[in-house]
Amino acid sequence: MTSPESATTCPRRELAEFFEPDHGAIGNLSPITYILHTLSQRVFRRFPGIDTDYIASSILLGLLLYSCMVVVNISLTDESSIILVPQLLLTVFGILCIVISVRERRMGFSTLVRNLAKLMTDADEIVAMLDWLRSVFCLRIQAAFQLGSAAIIFFASFALVDRDDHGLRLSMSFSLSLMWLVASNLLYGGVMYPRLWNRMSQAAVELHWVRPDLTPCLREIASMATRLSMRSTLVAALSVIGINVFIGSVVSRYDVLLMLSATVMLVAIATFIGPHRQLRRMVIKGKHRSISDIEQMIAALRGSSATPDAATVDTIEKLAGLQRTISSGPNSMITLGSLTSLGASLTIPILTYASDLIGKRIADYLAG
Repeated sequence: MTSPESATTCPRRELAEFFEPDHGAIGNLSPITYILHTLSQRVFRRFPGIDTDYIASSILLGLLLYSCMVVVNISLTDESSIILVPQLLLTVFGILCIVISVRERRMGFSTLVRNLAKLMTDADEIVAMLDWLRSVFCLRIQAAFQLGSAAIIFFASFALVDRDDHGLRLSMSFSLSLMWLVASNLLYGGVMYPRLWNRMSQAAVELHWVRPDLTPCLREIASMATRLSMRSTLVAALSVIGINVFIGSVVSRYDVLLMLSATVMLVAIATFIGPHRQLRRMVIKGKHRSISDIEQMIAALRGSSATPDAATVDTIEKLAGLQRTISSGPNSMITLGSLTSLGASLTIPILTYASDLIGKRIADYLAG
């Protein structure tokens, strides 16, 4: 007969390794991971030590995309230069988004799921979590999301770009949508991020009995959540800066720049508060479970005899004291370090606003 623990071993291992780089189903990670994996295997396989370097593959992919932008720009406009500053800056932002998105999957999501797999106790919930991950991180669904969002960006930018030259408008819209096609891989992860946290907070997990907030795996999850918050804020800032530099005439008013910077600040706050709110729920659930166990122990001791002896009374008092200790323990996983990281994240929108102003000047200069 198979024990419950052995029944969860295989799904638990598969869950822990779902976002690992060497996971068998490469497509489950993302279309970008699949493309980078193909590039590394076909281009860098003859160079030992580089065949799995996603940074080198990201740079190569960025160069390929920039080449496509140049070809389209030459085809649609009278310009024959291969050095296009807006497209070049957009490519740099796109490469940064690619690198951050791959790190988010390989390090961020991987850390969250790997530690969650260690904490989960219910075999059915582990299988359900695996099924959910396979469904939402399916290659076809992610590709459809990225293609759809790129199409929206193309038509929106074509309508917003203030240029008299029809070919130039098409070229700029194509360049922006092409880079968005790549960068939206990160957006998809951001959309699924809150849903992952919601499922994590609802799972049955085994935490430290007296101080759930000191559970090592949970603390590692909290640390990674703070780092992912900073990365999300940085990507939002890069997106605002990149779009402003590329189509600076759209955001020529300073109140619009301020609104975009405020949006980045909201991203910083939301991506920090959301995960820590779910962690708080997990800690409170762990404390309630421990307190309930103690109450059952006390009830059992009281019911063991009509007149409990001194040893029983002493044990009950110790359990009651332990219960008070658990109740008075912190519910939050927020530490001084995480608050410092939040403060650093909130400075990014200020820098974004300043960069937007500079970007507007650059865009005006390039427009003549």
